[in-house]
Amino acid sequence: MQSLQPDPAARYRNVMDALKRIVRTEGFWRPMRGLNVTATGAGPAHALYFACYEKIKKTLSDTIHPGGNSHIANGAAGCVATLFHDAAMNPAEVHRYLVDEIELLTSHKPMDDLQFRSKSSWILVFEDLDARVK
Repeated sequence: MQSLQPDPAARYRNVMDALKRIVRTEGFWRPMRGLNVTATGAGPAHALYFACYEKIKKTLSDTIHPGGNSHIANGAAGCVATLFHDAAMNPAEVHRYLVDEIELLTSHKPMDDLQFRSKSSWILVFEDLDARVK
């Protein structure tokens, strides 16, 4: 869908065409599915990012260059804060993805080829997990 030269047999011509078709066939709110889970995780994750960034930046700046600013402290603080942010945000993204996959598995709508492959792979994953638990 994001290719500069899309395949002529492609399902969508561009992003706007895809959005229009999704809204027309599945309803206005369909593109918003999963947004509440993402927003719920994003608030605390971003707060954690900024709090960690500022605290680590100040602590390292005072250690490296007292009373001044340090590029090393800024970079290190950004790296550590990003790790904390991703650790907080990743479970929300995984939850949203799994909710979408479970909805796909339980829906009785006609599936296209991509959905069939996705459904098949998740059935195999769940069967494997079930076998390991037993």
